[in-house]
Amino acid sequence: MAKSNLTQLLINRHYKKGYQPSEEQILLKIDDRKIGTKSNIVTLSGLAKAGKSTFLTSIMASAYIWNNNVHSISLTPDIEKANIGYFDTESSEWDFYANINRVKDQANLPELPMSFNAFSCREDDPETIKKLIEEYLSSYPASIIIIDGVLDIMMDFNDPIESKKTIQWMKKITKQYNCLLIAVIHLARRETGLLGHFGAMLERY
Repeated sequence: MAKSNLTQLLINRHYKKGYQPSEEQILLKIDDRKIGTKSNIVTLSGLAKAGKSTFLTSIMASAYIWNNNVHSISLTPDIEKANIGYFDTESSEWDFYANINRVKDQANLPELPMSFNAFSCREDDPETIKKLIEEYLSSYPASIIIIDGVLDIMMDFNDPIESKKTIQWMKKITKQYNCLLIAVIHLARRETGLLGHFGAMLERY
């Protein structure tokens, strides 16, 4: 990188005297406790078939129920960036539509609002999925992005370099688009931690 570009980066990253960031905006609560805010990442983890998808549909449904509450879960998109982008990278077509129907049933709605955008990306490679997410964020005013499951945005979750780059990408988009990212990820079978180098790094973050 050219010296002039580095100098400009230093200027952009420097502490700004007198600057007051926007007030922290809580978008996800459980039992009325702060879980997820704008510009941050939340992980939803569990063993395979442990009910992560069912829990996730409750989170999504809570955004569209009259009191914003399903089983003490409350997801509240920003009014000015009301869109929620849900990217399913794992489910079969039948399961994908079953999950959407479960959201509608829990929210007691015949159809979900146009602000809820669900995408089935099972056949797409990691780079394509990331590009689709960035294209969505650049085209729609969204305050919440959900990736189910996040391991599919990388080729090898045991590669420390790719793991670091992927987490850096997640941090970049949450800051650039000022959104909450909810990442669904499997637990390791014989351990309590998340899978691979990526899971370990994500836990630390």
